[in-house]
Amino acid sequence: SKPGGETLEVSLITELGGTLIICFGAKLYNHDGTVYSALIDTLPDAPVDSVFFNARRFYALASSGYSYQTSAAAVATDVASPLMGSFTVWDNKIYGIDNNGTLYSSTTGNSGSWSTLAAIPIPNRDKIDLYVYDDAIGDPSIWASTEYGPWIYDPVNDKWFPSRFQFPRYRRFTVKKSGGAVFRESFYVHSQDRRAHKLTMAGQSTLIEDVSPDRPDGVENARQGELKLFVADNDFLFATLGDSYQNASINWVVYAYNGRGWHPIYVNTAPNATEPQAMAIISNSLGYRLYFHDNNSTDGHIVR
Repeated sequence: SKPGGETLEVSLITELGGTLIICFGAKLYNHDGTVYSALIDTLPDAPVDSVFFNARRFYALASSGYSYQTSAAAVATDVASPLMGSFTVWDNKIYGIDNNGTLYSSTTGNSGSWSTLAAIPIPNRDKIDLYVYDDAIGDPSIWASTEYGPWIYDPVNDKWFPSRFQFPRYRRFTVKKSGGAVFRESFYVHSQDRRAHKLTMAGQSTLIEDVSPDRPDGVENARQGELKLFVADNDFLFATLGDSYQNASINWVVYAYNGRGWHPIYVNTAPNATEPQAMAIISNSLGYRLYFHDNNSTDGHIVR
């Protein structure tokens, strides 16, 4: 469903205090399982990432800074700088990265509290997602998924280092959490349009496995697009597939990966189908559910 009269694309699905929050463009709404709330707030820009930290929900707004809410019904506090493109939480701090690949950290997330850290030394740094995964000795570390492969942050020396899995640059069509996901004991890396690689740190070794949904037999023409969004729980890794730079008007698909193979659980074949811009797994009083943005020819931009 969607709020009455709303025409903007769904940009983010998340929760705060057990309340489902859905953003249409820059507009924040709640949903109680039956109806949408009235408009809660309009952020400076549509969010591209979100994280929970310090009893708040933070929204990365790319070139418009970031915002945070203290409750699902509260008007957000908007902060103009740093220009956050992605967030993660590690070592009791919130970390964010801007569109120039510069990392920041804060113990509170308040305006003016951020420490400026190292920038990732790659040419194109506007599509970077932050994650937490194990390093070579098994300690949780900050990883960045880039268009050249994953990089690892060294907090002792304030430096970024390339992981053992690098590749020629590919242009990701989307800027949201499309770089991969941590699923079970591995980091799943988006490495080309329909390519996904499973990266597993095993002691001093890095194990790489091609687990792309088009392997080994390919996919039909209508699904030869680009992997978009990744979310995971303990049972499944979910990913969406839609238009790429090379192929438009793709029938977008929600895939589920169980460790053995990919299975389509939803396919949109509507002629004006815009690939999903948001997806999340939410556990609250409504149940344990996967939510995703859908644009079909009947209802327009809705959440399923």
